[in-house]
Amino acid sequence: MHRFLLPLSVVASLFAVAPVAAQSTPTTGLPSRTITVSAGVDVKAVPDRAIVQLGVQTRASTAQAAMAQNNDAMAKVVAALKQLGIPDNNLQTSSINLSPVYNNPPPQNPPLEPQLIGFDASNTVTAELTDLTKVGPAIDAAVAAGANQIQSISFSVADEDPYRLLALQQAGAKAKAKAQALATGLGVTLGDVDAAIEGSFQVIPIYSGGGATPTASASVPVLPGQIVLHTYVQVRFTLK
Repeated sequence: MHRFLLPLSVVASLFAVAPVAAQSTPTTGLPSRTITVSAGVDVKAVPDRAIVQLGVQTRASTAQAAMAQNNDAMAKVVAALKQLGIPDNNLQTSSINLSPVYNNPPPQNPPLEPQLIGFDASNTVTAELTDLTKVGPAIDAAVAAGANQIQSISFSVADEDPYRLLALQQAGAKAKAKAQALATGLGVTLGDVDAAIEGSFQVIPIYSGGGATPTASASVPVLPGQIVLHTYVQVRFTLK
């Protein structure tokens, strides 16, 4: 039986080539020919909800006295809001604070240490109103009952889903139109949708109050105006 022996140089070349042939070219998993575009859309809506934050701040020589005065004033504010028909589950305590108050002595040498002169107590209640005609009267009633702070007021819609779906539909159509325009400009043919990502959904107030009317002529003029619901999408298309 005869054995055929390969030259040593040939054997060495085979071992050198084998590892290279076993390697594969890394892939990203993405189609080789795609176009990716993004599109944002604003949808306007008339608000049907209002969130008002009203507060009471009191000062007294002792912490107990400051809190006692504050509790009494806030109880009257809450009672006044309930008299307007605002239910209990639409009233929520937002914050309660108690802090010492020090004087600010004039600069001199040697400097004087600040002295404790009293305590500040504050309480904030958040009221959700489903009847926007009551926003002005609610503020008036709260102030008359003892509220001395208006922290904030904001508007929203109770059901955002219809506006979200409309915004997504319009954003998808806008993204397709942008992709088609880009493909035409590049001289290529647009294919199917390969991937789509929904961006964040935001509610943005419009402060102009266009077209709105005051809630009540005899109370604080409050203009609900409009709000903008914004969304955007990112869509990747294949190319034919």
